Amino acid sequence: MSDVSLTRRIFSGTLRFLDTTRRVIINLVFLVIVVFLVVLMVGGEKPVRVDDGIALLFNPSGVVVEEFDASPADRAMNRLLGTDIPQVRLRDLRAALKLASEDRRIDTIVLDLSDLAPVSLSKLEELVEPLATARANGKRILAYAEYYGQSQYLLAAHADEIHMHPLGMVSIDGFSTYRTYRREALDRLSVDWHVFKAGDFKSFGEPYERDSMSPQVREETAEWIGAMWSRYQDLVEGARGLESGAVTAYIDGLIAGVTETGGDFASYAEQTGMLDGLMHRDQFENRVAERVGVGAHGYRSINWQSYLGARRTERRALVSQRDGLGLLVAHGSIVEGDPGLHAIGSTRMVNLIGEAAEDDAIKALVLRIDSGGGSAFASEEILVALRRFRESGKPLVVSMGSVAASGGYWISMAADEIWATPATITGSIGVVGMFPTIPRAMERLGLRTDGVATTPFAGAFRIDRPLNEEVSAVIRLSIDGIYADFLERVAAAREMEIAEVDAVGGGRVYTGMDAQQLGLVDALGGLDDAIKAAAKLAGLENYAVTVLERAPTFQERILISMLDAKLMQPVARMLARSGERPLLRWVEQVERELGFLTSLRDPRHAYLHCLCEAP
Repeated sequence: MSDVSLTRRIFSGTLRFLDTTRRVIINLVFLVIVVFLVVLMVGGEKPVRVDDGIALLFNPSGVVVEEFDASPADRAMNRLLGTDIPQVRLRDLRAALKLASEDRRIDTIVLDLSDLAPVSLSKLEELVEPLATARANGKRILAYAEYYGQSQYLLAAHADEIHMHPLGMVSIDGFSTYRTYRREALDRLSVDWHVFKAGDFKSFGEPYERDSMSPQVREETAEWIGAMWSRYQDLVEGARGLESGAVTAYIDGLIAGVTETGGDFASYAEQTGMLDGLMHRDQFENRVAERVGVGAHGYRSINWQSYLGARRTERRALVSQRDGLGLLVAHGSIVEGDPGLHAIGSTRMVNLIGEAAEDDAIKALVLRIDSGGGSAFASEEILVALRRFRESGKPLVVSMGSVAASGGYWISMAADEIWATPATITGSIGVVGMFPTIPRAMERLGLRTDGVATTPFAGAFRIDRPLNEEVSAVIRLSIDGIYADFLERVAAAREMEIAEVDAVGGGRVYTGMDAQQLGLVDALGGLDDAIKAAAKLAGLENYAVTVLERAPTFQERILISMLDAKLMQPVARMLARSGERPLLRWVEQVERELGFLTSLRDPRHAYLHCLCEAP
């Protein structure tokens, strides 16, 4: 063997050894990372213990929603980037309060409401109920905030004691609803926005064809928003033990009262009975500690999220059967396809409803609706799927949240029972069609469209051509036809005459309380009441509630664990200091508004949508 051959063999063998070593090391490193991530996922934190005589710290932060508007992985990424807008689910908040109200180990409930965003009245009603139960069961409820907004104060009013920072303020200013009207702006841009509607009170298209609210819509809006404001006052005054009219008197006397106190808003609120005391946070915490004792970090307490996790672990250990109810949340605008969690995609909803029908463990379905509607076509797809679910022999109960109007009401018509809170906004039985054209705007730029077509309808839906009379007639017939279908569906579902439905339809908006009196809903109550009703219809006494949603994949769980890991916190802090957060939030807001407009893709340009906002 020559020296050259021997050298070549030695060199080749060395390269193979190094390559094999490299592969082994990479695989080992990869294996260590996977094991680390798996430990993060399944290891979790140590079980939380609920001690006797402890205080529940109820300190929700952010916006109260029916369902998160992003996937777990997206929320984890947003937290890392510092662009996350905190959200808490209503059902989680209510579950924590409800369980604590009946838990002998919980002695005191502390409401720390400083970081809670404004909440709709309907959602607040579902939170104050367990607080009232807690007080009736002998729990002491203490509330504190640096500042009380209107929503925060309604929750605090159900406490035994309300305290606030001496420099704070109780800001109660009533309810309002305003819209931006665009007709003049569209005229200046030479854009023709064609609006077709069925129902004189259907206001979805008004901002595009008017510069102000129409008299009939103003009258109707004043009625339902006035009813909501009266209910808010009744809830506050009843819980706080104030005389009727006390809230109005507080607002009317604000300027004179604060003038007398030398600009001290907190003292004015205390003098009018809205507060029990003014103190700094450390003083309040010492007051709580006097009742429940001193803990490792101030008074003895357990955060509501930790408490909810501990109670759910306890309950899972006691539940042996699989039979139960399915809970499906429909939150956002109703659109076709599967646009994600920020909207009610017809494809995703139909698939989940079909899975619930085929799952033998699910004996009934509760559909929680929080939507002002959207596409008529997508609404019909969901309604058909819900009817097929009922044909499987399983009960269907609808629970209306803050808003279940127009398309949100359309999809409720398959239910055995419809439940709404007194402050739910519903109805809006009407249809709107919209189609913009821009030939005048093009002419201003020296652009014109011309050509030939074989029929009046060929090329008629180009936005760069005027809308001809034939197409206008077709759209009008389509809108009127869908409205007739709407009336027929409601009449059949609610066992009413079509004329009766038309009399309460026309796009009119109602509170849940009025809707029940008119026969549009069956009963008043929250989500828990609807769940109990579904269980009764299914003949279930002991049952579990399963939320129907897409579970994170294994890869998504790994990504979530990586993004939420402590080793990523320095990165998160660095990104949070980058100064981009306000800009990103502004971009996100603009994107959401544009996303709604681009979602209007109904094949017949017909929309079951209500612009009503829940105060």
